[in-house]
Order: sequence, then C-alpha cells, then structure tokens
Amino acid sequence: MDIIEISSWLARVMFYAATAAVIGGLFLRGLSENHTGIVEWLRCYIRWGSLIGMISIVISCLSQLFMFGGLSISSLSDWDTLTMLLDSTLGWSWGLAFIGFLGCFVGALDKIKNSTCLQLVTSGTFLVVLSFWFAGHLVDSHWYVHLSLLIHVVAIGMWLGSLLPLWKVTTIADLELMRRIMLKFGKIALFFIPALLIAGLFMLLFLLDDFRLLFQDSYGQTMLAKLFAVTLLLGLGALNKLVLVPRLPTADIVYRLRKSIVIEMVVGGLVLGLTALATAIIGLER
Repeated sequence: MDIIEISSWLARVMFYAATAAVIGGLFLRGLSENHTGIVEWLRCYIRWGSLIGMISIVISCLSQLFMFGGLSISSLSDWDTLTMLLDSTLGWSWGLAFIGFLGCFVGALDKIKNSTCLQLVTSGTFLVVLSFWFAGHLVDSHWYVHLSLLIHVVAIGMWLGSLLPLWKVTTIADLELMRRIMLKFGKIALFFIPALLIAGLFMLLFLLDDFRLLFQDSYGQTMLAKLFAVTLLLGLGALNKLVLVPRLPTADIVYRLRKSIVIEMVVGGLVLGLTALATAIIGLER
C-alpha cells in the first residue's frame, strides 16, 4: 500500500470508530439513569469521538487532494479540485458528517445543559449516520438498500460504540446500578443485533450477487474475515449476557466481565479495520 492508501484506510477506521462512539455514547446515556459520574464520562467520550471524526474527514479530504495532484504539495491549493470534491456526493457526505460531529462536540461540552446536550448530540448523530447515504459502494443503490445501510450503521454503533462505556460502567462503585445497566443493554441487544446481521447480509448479497464470491475475490474474502470476527463477537456477547451478567454483582464476575469486554473491543477494532480495508483499499472488483 502507498501513503495515500494507508492514510485513506486510517481515516476510514477513525471515521467508523468516531461514528460508533457518538452512537454508543448517546445510547449508553439513555441507560445511565443520570448517574453523575457516568454522564460526565460519556460527555468526554462523545467529545473525543467527535474530534476524531472531524480529524478523519480532514485526512480523507487531504488524501483525495493529494491523489488527484500526484502527491504534490501544490495540490493542497488546487481550489478547482477541492470544489469538485465538495460538490460531489462524497463532499455531501463529508459536509453532513463534519457538521454532525461538530454538533456532538459542542453538545458534549461540560458547560452545556443536559437537555441541550441531548438535543445537540442526537441531532449531530443523526447527521453523521445520514452521511453514509451519500458515500460508499451503495451510493447509487435503491432507497431500501440505503435504509439497510443506515440500520446497519446504527446497530453496529450501538454495539461497538457501547463497549468502552460498558467497560467504564464495570468500574463504578454502585454494583447494583452496573447490573441494571448491563441487563438493560442485553435486552435491547436482542433487537439491534439481529437487525445488524440481517441488514449486513442483505447488503452483502446485493454487492456480491452470489455468496460464493466470498471465496473468489479479495473483497469477498475480506468480508468473510469480517463475518468470522462478527461471529466471535456474537460468542463473546452471548457469554456476557447468558453467563456473566446474570451472576452479577459478584466481584469475581465483574473482573471476568471486564476482561470479556476488553476482548470484545479488540475484536470490534478488527471488524472496523477489515471494513475500512474493504471499502477504502480493496473495493469491488466488478
């Protein structure tokens, strides 16, 4: 991979992680029962996620300018190319996402009231999710394929973006509150995880036409590796929900749950990395 491909991949990973952070942070805010420590931590989490998201968009834009300019520094002042990029569907996607992340960042500032914070973060998250409509391999697809993509983005954001906050929840002193939050997360996961899987498989079938292509080209093989990682995540999630969480708040179980969540975060990072590899580097070969 050359420097442009590496920077494009890195920007895409950062963008996916930031999207998950604002979705997951907003979701856990609804489960936090207004616990002061958790709410304050979630504000910080959303701020950092939003900042990473805005930086990722800048890196993506610069990478595209360098690519069109043949890696020349002068390409950064090529306003014709910049205007062309910003007027494209990709530019629309960048604009919506940047405004959305900015809204989340401002809303999560410490001096913003809770009601205003929720309004700004909710609106900003909506714009970030909507930005996926205007970019990627599905940009010219039917509306129902786009809808599947948005459902997939929201669902995986609720899952992966909640892992670090859930790990933080395991460190609070109120073990009964921790147990309630974990139980509520598990119940809601029964709805968003099937939605994630169904929407993801539907999009994959639309892109590949035939699941046999999972074994026949680089894009399909990368998606196959992603499916394996998601299966591992499902196993870890099932372990948490069915074995560990029902036995809370025993101290030993809290420690084991914390370790399991850390492993989930590592595997979740692999999922995001593989997704970015498929979309930013490999691409569809047909």
